[in-house]
Amino acid sequence: MLEREFGDEKKDYAPREKGLKRRELFFEAATRAFVKHGFEKMSLKELVAETGGSMTTLYQNFGNKEKLFQEVIDSKYEAIYAKAYAFELQGLSIEEALQRVGQGVMTIVTSDEAMDLYRMIVVEAERLPQLRQRFIEEVLDRGKQALAGFLADEVEAGRIAMSDCQSAAAQYFGMVRRDFVVRRFLGDDLNLDKAAQEQIVKQAMDLFLRGILPR
Repeated sequence: MLEREFGDEKKDYAPREKGLKRRELFFEAATRAFVKHGFEKMSLKELVAETGGSMTTLYQNFGNKEKLFQEVIDSKYEAIYAKAYAFELQGLSIEEALQRVGQGVMTIVTSDEAMDLYRMIVVEAERLPQLRQRFIEEVLDRGKQALAGFLADEVEAGRIAMSDCQSAAAQYFGMVRRDFVVRRFLGDDLNLDKAAQEQIVKQAMDLFLRGILPR
């Protein structure tokens, strides 16, 4: 269980406009601190010193350190879902589906939210395996499962040929993602503009299609 640094219950608290701004300052500073230091080393006292306000206000808004950390994590997932996984594959051609999924992968690769989340998970994964498992299921596997299901439907319709749709989906993700996540984790900004991202997706699509389309 995550260590509780103060308070157990946030109680019912509805901040007014000034309070909402203070809450936003707390949240933004907490996000930076959790990404940089991880849960254990992030100090609430230092957070209050940086943003102003008081421990009481922090408690009223978030309840405790554990709940604040959870809210930061949840916000990152929500941003990733909205940017990368807001797609529907049903009714698309194989080319259209691969392009849409590839764009989602590139969105994650270039997303600050995804990289912040990745850094926090790496720091906390051993101590909090449930965070690691959630990241695997909701970020790494979510898009692959959608693509695998689409590929299975295409196989059944006789439009493509493959024996293992799950592995094929994972391979396509790897072809688009390349080593970009590791490079970003190490501090490489990549500087991939829209045209470069589209070219990466096209190259992966062309290579993937060569292996699955009937000859």
